[in-house]
Amino acid sequence: MNLPTRAAFLAALTMAAACQTSSAGEELSDCWFETTMAGMVVGHSHTRVSETSDSLVVTTVESRVGVERLGERVDIEETNRWTETLDGEARSCSIIRRLSAGEELALAIDVDPGVLTIVRSTDRDTTRAAVPVEGEVLFPYAIGRLHAARGFVPGDDYGYQTFDADFEGLSRVRVTVIGPDTLRVAGEERVLHVLELVPELYGGIVVREWRDENGELWIEESAELGVASTRTAGRGTAGSADRVDILAETLVATNARIPRPWRVDEALYDVRLDGTDVAELLVEDARQRIEGRTQDGVLLRVSRVVPEPGTTADVPMPATGLGEYMSGNIFVQTGDPAVASAAAEAAEEAGTDAWQRALAVERYVSEHVAGRTLGTAFASAAEVLGEGTGDCTEYAVLAAAMARAAGVPSKIITGVVHFEGSFAYHMWVEVWTGEGWYALDPTVGEGSVDATHIKLGESSLPDGRVADLSLVIMRTMKKLGIRIVEYSDSGRTIRVK
Repeated sequence: MNLPTRAAFLAALTMAAACQTSSAGEELSDCWFETTMAGMVVGHSHTRVSETSDSLVVTTVESRVGVERLGERVDIEETNRWTETLDGEARSCSIIRRLSAGEELALAIDVDPGVLTIVRSTDRDTTRAAVPVEGEVLFPYAIGRLHAARGFVPGDDYGYQTFDADFEGLSRVRVTVIGPDTLRVAGEERVLHVLELVPELYGGIVVREWRDENGELWIEESAELGVASTRTAGRGTAGSADRVDILAETLVATNARIPRPWRVDEALYDVRLDGTDVAELLVEDARQRIEGRTQDGVLLRVSRVVPEPGTTADVPMPATGLGEYMSGNIFVQTGDPAVASAAAEAAEEAGTDAWQRALAVERYVSEHVAGRTLGTAFASAAEVLGEGTGDCTEYAVLAAAMARAAGVPSKIITGVVHFEGSFAYHMWVEVWTGEGWYALDPTVGEGSVDATHIKLGESSLPDGRVADLSLVIMRTMKKLGIRIVEYSDSGRTIRVK
């Protein structure tokens, strides 16, 4: 259950603040920001802006965020270096992200007329992509200049396009000027202008910024995620942070504890999402369906579903428009020799039946990924197989890759699962058997998925876009409500008051 950790980290890192200077020439801006989650300090960022000898503006943002998960410390350090002209023309950007588990991700972005080139490197792989660009791309210095030029007129509505490091692609941001606000920041009373930002990639999540007349950023926060970044009077908290348990912060409270969730074959829930019609979010399929409306949400029935004997197809299956669920990418490495070999080993005992192959893959992953480390990020299938460690994200990625390598289409599911009296964010997989999608959870390895798994989103991970899976967490974090109405255990229906 690593995905909520990552979503909160990415939200915090997205808010790494950039200080702008309003004068031209040999300028230097140097400031610190403190990052908080749930009102507690979890890290800091340090931003420096300078002009080079060849009249380029370089904004360097160094950030560090750290939390705990079940007592295990997890840290992310990131360095962003944005290069622009004095006129605000984006040139290049480099991003390096390091995790306490020893993983490192590097992004190198170059902006040319009509195209943005992204080189993505990890310890194992390097990929290159060319993204078509329409219109201007703005980096931090130009964004500050844009806000100052607009004049902070309340009600003014405009937008810009920038590069989003977490989604690793272009994103449009809608801006609305709210109005002035007087508050104490960095030891002084200040009059700042409040902006409301809605990045298109974040599913409606709202970010608020407080900027001065020159466009300099002082505060940035997302109330929905409970994360904020605030400028400090001096050096930030470079070495210390509060002990924030990210798992506890993202658990979804419920009204009862199910003692044996793995034995629940059917359950009825009252599900709601603050500020949003939850019916627009929930996925309806063979496992779960909406049965009616409640005062604040919907009644959702979830069932354990497995294929009927003799109904599944043999591998190889005919092409049915499921190419994206068979394709490999930087995470789901179907063509990696080790992944292909493991898939062949698992498939050998299962024959050609697609469902039996999927079950064999689930067993293989459950048995071979023995260690459950909470400090790793979204590792690739080959990395998980080689190291034999990971949490639910790693189990799901490896299972998805092996299933595809064995000829069975797969996708990765994001949702919640009953966990010690609450619901925790979790990931599992679904496989196509020729006549339907069926769920398996390699983290548990039970040969089916119980009815306490509630599906919120799904992805084939096209082009390795793991942020597709983070999005559903960001959209629902701290807003999702689940009440258990009834559930079945070994054929006995239990009503919950």
